[in-house]
Amino acid sequence: MDSLTNEKMAMDFLSSIRKVTDKPIRFLINTHYHGDHTWTNHLFNAVTMAHVNTRRLIEEEMRINVMGLYEKLFPEIDFSGAKYTPQGLVFSESLILHAGDKTIEIKYIGYPAHTVGDVYVHIPDSRVVFTGDLLFAEPCTPFVLFGSVSGSIEALDRLASLNADIYVPGHGPVSYGRKALYRARDYLVYIRDEAGDTLRRAYHLMKPP
Repeated sequence: MDSLTNEKMAMDFLSSIRKVTDKPIRFLINTHYHGDHTWTNHLFNAVTMAHVNTRRLIEEEMRINVMGLYEKLFPEIDFSGAKYTPQGLVFSESLILHAGDKTIEIKYIGYPAHTVGDVYVHIPDSRVVFTGDLLFAEPCTPFVLFGSVSGSIEALDRLASLNADIYVPGHGPVSYGRKALYRARDYLVYIRDEAGDTLRRAYHLMKPP
């Protein structure tokens, strides 16, 4: 599930994985195209997969060197070992992996939410969902600049409908149950409604007498 921003973070992650299992990492699923989830794909020595829009957006960022822009804008961030690695396998709607007795469902959310290529990973037998950045669990604030508020609300409702026991967010602590989904949804509904009210007030103020 996703790589990380720089080599040190990726190596720490791999070290933590090795404390749990010594099995080879065969597949790496990118939930969307943002660099903090993709820039160390090459360090996992695995087949990478993502939605077709995610690979397309990574290829676009490579052409205009967005990473170079980030390095200038955020000099305090460590970008060592980071590079673009487009996924080797892409899909449009869904993909199912069978790993031993586990079925792993990788599904495109279907509309702009956090980005235009978000996928989530559902392991029904384990009642676990990896949400990517469709969920920012508190204290992290939901971020939908590259998608839409309405789509993010709909995505959170869809994730909640899976009724999993564990939701692993893209940012923030693991959520046991759906509380984090509802808190994030409430925040986005508040933003949507406040923005709508402000626009309506502005329209009436600008409306000629």
